[in-house]
Amino acid sequence: MRNILIVGAGKSTPYLIKYLLDKSQEQNLYLNITDVTIDHLQHYKKNNRCSVSTINILDDKEREELVELSQRLNLSDEDILAIEEHYKSKK
Repeated sequence: MRNILIVGAGKSTPYLIKYLLDKSQEQNLYLNITDVTIDHLQHYKKNNRCSVSTINILDDKEREELVELSQRLNLSDEDILAIEEHYKSKK
């Protein structure tokens, strides 16, 4: 599975997210969508091909952790659950 990290989910991002989610099954994609706030992203949580998390992109440690997680190749279901749990615990 290829993991795609989307940092920042502004006004034009929903078009990209929709396109990638539409292709996710066929292309074996998993999206990790991050933004400073996630209120506007809640509906994506229902999709099993993506996760939603907050990030302070100016925080070096938080940014490096997220990049490290997203660089892992061939994510298993366990890897995906680990990513989701990691960011749920930060709330």
